[in-house]
Order: sequence, then structure tokens, then C-alpha cells
Amino acid sequence: MLRSCLTSTPIPALLRRAGIAAVLAAALLAPGAVRADFTTVNPGVTVSYTFGHGFTWGLEVSWVRWPETLDGFRQRPYGRGLAIDVSTNWRDLLKLRVGGEVAGPFIGVEAGPALVLDPGGVHVGLSVTPWAGWYVMPFYTYTYVLGRERNLHEVGTYLKLYLDPNGTGAVGSHHHDWD
Repeated sequence: MLRSCLTSTPIPALLRRAGIAAVLAAALLAPGAVRADFTTVNPGVTVSYTFGHGFTWGLEVSWVRWPETLDGFRQRPYGRGLAIDVSTNWRDLLKLRVGGEVAGPFIGVEAGPALVLDPGGVHVGLSVTPWAGWYVMPFYTYTYVLGRERNLHEVGTYLKLYLDPNGTGAVGSHHHDWD
């Protein structure tokens, strides 16, 4: 039934939905009021189970802009950025996801387009991933896949690092001259 709905959906409706998804992602990434921020780079690996495909492994990296001061964090108690995720089960599934991310203390959500390669071909979709934790982060990903009868459900964990490449983190140690 879902397949017949997808194949009968006119192209303009699909473009409209893709446009709405792009606007939502842009809203997540749009700059807010001018304030001091610092950016973290967060590489990691994923270990998960994708229903119907078995265990999957992957690599994930995100870039998140955080408020630099406690006052800034009080005004905006979250960071926002971009995440890229590649995962496979090394047999019949390869997924590439790119999304906007909003992260608060110990929780977050990522959403954006996905490219899925499986025995049925190449498909485009939309993924949403809520997660919780720090360094070890359990997650659930739902991927709505166009042109595929079954959507994807994935549960797993991220194992991540939090790197501040410029050393400009919230402690502000770069503002002091000790020479």
C-alpha cells in the first residue's frame, strides 16, 4: 500500500516535501543573534542493528557551535551544527546521511536527507535520529525511504570524541597572555 502511495505521488508534491525538509535544516543551521560561540568537531563510530538487515557499523562526524560563555548558554542552552554519517552491514546495505543537528546537555536530535543503497537499488530518504548521552550515546534512527516498501529502523550507539580544534572552548583560556 505504501509503495502505491509513493508511486502515485506527483513529482511536485515530492519536491515540496524536499523543500520543506531543506527549509527546516536551514533553520537549524541559520545563525542566531551575534554572540560568541566555539565549535567542536565530534568524530565517532557507530555500532547498531538495522531491522531487516542485521548489524551495521559506521563512521560519523559532526560540527557543533556552542555558546562560549555561561551567560550565552543561559540565553541559548543548546548547540547546533551539521552531522555526516556513513554506515553499512558489508552485505546488502549502505547508508549516507547528512543532517542538521541540535544538541543540548546530554540529548540531541539530527534530521536530514539520506541516500540508501540496497538490493532494490538506490533510494533517497529522510532520516531523524534522537540520541542521549556523552561519549557513549544510544540512538534510534528512523529513515523514511522513497521508492521502498519498508522504511528503515535502526538502534545503536555512537562512540564519540569531542574536540575543540582552536582551543577556544568555554573556559576561554585563549584570552589570557601568560608571557
